[in-house]
Amino acid sequence: MPKKKPDILVVAAQPQYPKQFAHLSKDYNLHFLYLDYISRLNIFNFNIIRYLNNARKLIRKHKIKGIFYRSDIGSLIAAVLCEEFNLPGPSLESAFVCYHKYYTRIFTGSCIGFNSILLKKPTQTQHKYPFFIKAPCSTAGVLGFPIRSKSDWARMIRLAKKELPKMNNHMFPLLKKHVDPVRFPLALQHVLLMEDLILGDQVTIEGFVHDGQVSFTTITDRKHVKGARRLVDYYRTPTDLSNRQVRLLKEQATKDIKSVGLDNSLFNIDYWVKGNNVTLIEVNSRAATLFYRLYQEMYQYDIHRAGIELSLGHKPTIRLRKSRVDRVGGLFNLNTTKEGQVSTLFDYEAKLPFHTHILIEQGAMIRQLSEFGQVIARIVIFGKTIDQIKRIANVYRKKALRA
Repeated sequence: MPKKKPDILVVAAQPQYPKQFAHLSKDYNLHFLYLDYISRLNIFNFNIIRYLNNARKLIRKHKIKGIFYRSDIGSLIAAVLCEEFNLPGPSLESAFVCYHKYYTRIFTGSCIGFNSILLKKPTQTQHKYPFFIKAPCSTAGVLGFPIRSKSDWARMIRLAKKELPKMNNHMFPLLKKHVDPVRFPLALQHVLLMEDLILGDQVTIEGFVHDGQVSFTTITDRKHVKGARRLVDYYRTPTDLSNRQVRLLKEQATKDIKSVGLDNSLFNIDYWVKGNNVTLIEVNSRAATLFYRLYQEMYQYDIHRAGIELSLGHKPTIRLRKSRVDRVGGLFNLNTTKEGQVSTLFDYEAKLPFHTHILIEQGAMIRQLSEFGQVIARIVIFGKTIDQIKRIANVYRKKALRA
């Protein structure tokens, strides 16, 4: 008699998930519970309490053995359900500390200056110009801006008063019910996080924690477009960091993971690395799944399988096998800093590489909500040198981007 496949609930699922997870169906019964939102456009169309109740029904009906997630919202949903049904997963507190970047800075003892301000009483006197401001619970950098003047400040506050409640209100019912308001008094407040402004390229280190043991998998470099705005040009792997920098990065990441209390979870952590200085940007209690095709092709590493194994309480079996020694991989953004109907900014009929991920579908209205622009699509390219694949990426950009 064949062994019964374990039932896995995938929370905060998006329409593209079934195709991306199809290869796993031979080993798992996957149940996708969809959530209607587009975080980079700050659009959220769901009732979180109703969603949790639907998830509970599915868990009982299918005798779910593990809960998988690949987004910030999903990490909170999974943490609530895992604690309630005694399933393997991160604690709710650790997921919340990662979700709310102000508390990430508190728990990790941030080495950069930071303050929080209430949106209803905004004042920048706590921080001198220039500084960086962001929404502590945003995804894709929404409401992240450098503030260099009073006019920058006024413009940001006007936008935040319009957009921050949209971003927060959909999750407040969950936080109100499950997060301690005495321990986390800002959990149900519309707040902004002010930080020292640090410029420079960044790196993402990934891995997982299982039964308190931290393991690392990949390091990916993030390169920015030259100019005033911090548009991400591309991500590349393997990293350009020296062996010493990699060692320092892993040491700091281990400390930060322990500080936020994360366990039984994938993670990705962003840092600024300059010389021997490693400075934390943020800790995420999930994998950076934007890299999933990059890692599959480059290292034969399946982020989704690793996450499902963890959700079942197993330590993932990961053997990174580089397909070719002389190969470099890049994930290239197709960005725009314009606004308007996306079809006027991007040619959806353009011939793009096989590994292309469309992030904003036809019919959407593009709004600029951060200094990072809007990423309409991403393409994955491999080659012998980074310069070679950058040239190829720019050809595709010229084909697809209309403005």
